[in-house]
Amino acid sequence: MVKKYKADNGVVIITLKEGVQYKPEETETKPATRRKTTEEIFIVVEDMPMFPGGLSALKSYIYDNVKYPEKARREGIEGKVRVDFVINAKGDVEDMSVSQSTYAGFDDAAMEVFKDMPRWEPGKQRGHPVKVKLNIPVEFKLGGE
Repeated sequence: MVKKYKADNGVVIITLKEGVQYKPEETETKPATRRKTTEEIFIVVEDMPMFPGGLSALKSYIYDNVKYPEKARREGIEGKVRVDFVINAKGDVEDMSVSQSTYAGFDDAAMEVFKDMPRWEPGKQRGHPVKVKLNIPVEFKLGGE
């Protein structure tokens, strides 16, 4: 479901994407052993990560904290940025990146909101907290609908 929120700084549309392919993250354990371990990053888990207050609170948080770039506003530019990120086992946001963008000027504005995001309730698989990859598109629009 997509909802629009209007504000003086633009309109933000937020949706959660489903059906993304699983991609494990490999990390070195110790340089001397030359052994690699894989800490799984899930896309779907039994208990998905939850922003404090739920999805509507997440939308409000983004709406309240996103800053429409002044240059884009002056030039009448609208667009969309898809932010990928991981909620780790502690509930912190990490490994943020922009996977799609229609205007590079929106990338930093979208990433800034996620950088300062409060701790989430972590996702759980079989009762244990795990890393979960999510992505949220943020649409920047000027004026009415």
